[in-house]
Amino acid sequence: MKLRYEETVYTDACGCIEHPAVFIYWPEVERFLGEPHRGDADQEERLIRGLREAGAPAWVEDEDALGWGDEFGWGLYRTE
Repeated sequence: MKLRYEETVYTDACGCIEHPAVFIYWPEVERFLGEPHRGDADQEERLIRGLREAGAPAWVEDEDALGWGDEFGWGLYRTE
């Protein structure tokens, strides 16, 4: 099952710096995981692996890639 994601940008709190990002909407997160998102390490690892298999940039596997979640979904962004 291929994970559907979007490449986007993540803007810092002051709106000054944009970072490359990938984003997955909640319905897609749950479809891919087959269960509600709990945010545990196993689910995060599965999402990252799914992103790579779907063609997301290699940086999603970097230890300095930071994650976020909001009312729309889950994402990772790359710090420079």
